[in-house]
Order: sequence, then C-alpha cells, then structure tokens
Amino acid sequence: MAQERGYRAYVEFGPTMTTSGMEKNVFGAALYTSHGYQFCPELFVGGGVGAFGFLERDEGVAGGIGGIPLYLNLQSRLTRGVVAPFVDLKVGYALFDYDGLYFAPTVGVQVWRRDRTALRIGLNYSRVGIQESYMNETGGRSTDRWYLQWLGLHVGLTFGGGR
Repeated sequence: MAQERGYRAYVEFGPTMTTSGMEKNVFGAALYTSHGYQFCPELFVGGGVGAFGFLERDEGVAGGIGGIPLYLNLQSRLTRGVVAPFVDLKVGYALFDYDGLYFAPTVGVQVWRRDRTALRIGLNYSRVGIQESYMNETGGRSTDRWYLQWLGLHVGLTFGGGR
C-alpha cells in the first residue's frame, strides 16, 4: 500500500465554454497547477495558480488570457479504490483582464496508473466576480459588478503522496 500522506501536485488542462457574463457563449481553455499536502486519502490542502482564456471576447475582439487565478485548493477522494470519485474546490482571486473573486468546484474520477501517479477527469464550473470602476457621464465614479461563468472539462495528472 502506498503512503497515505505527503507532498502532492496536480496539473490540469481542458476546454471551457462560457455560460454567462458575455453577450454570447464562447469557447476557451484553462490550465491549473496545485501543490500541497495530502493529509489522508480524503483531504488534500494546497495552493495553486492557473490561467484561463477565451477564443473571442466581447463583440468579436480576439481573445487571449482572460485571467490568472491564485487560489486555495481543497480536495477529497470519496473512495480509496483504484478508480476513485473526487471533489475539488478552488477559491481565490483572479488577476488580469477578468479580475475578481474566483470560485471553481470540480467533480470527477481519478484512475491510478502507478503507485503515486493518477489520471484525473472532471467537470468544472468556474465563476469570477468582476468589479469595474469608470467615470460616468456626469463626471462621477460608477462601479459595475458582474460575473463571468463557464463550464469546463479538466483532464490532468496527479503526482506524489499516496493512493
């Protein structure tokens, strides 16, 4: 049996599609890496950084990196088998074009390939709370608050720790 705790790292990548926050749904991609400590099979606590972007932004403007989230990552495997469902929560702050509070839960399945490496596939929902300040027509300062939301399919690898 592999060790049950220790350093663990995750790398995930996948396609995304916005569900709200833009005038139309657009496609993009996201990349994340998390590093932290596996306390037991049911609890991982770590931190991470990612990048998300879209192929097209508002009104035909070419896309690019939309945000770089820095986050606290909490994860739990729901069973201890070779094939194990998991839940994952990333909470933090996104920087860059779409900056604001970042919230991203994922549910999926993890399949152990070797003693300390696993393949992961999950469905993700992400949300960035955006606040924009600007000068209004009367010369005063106004603030708009809105949310950019998207769905994604994450495929990734797990390294370290134990099964």
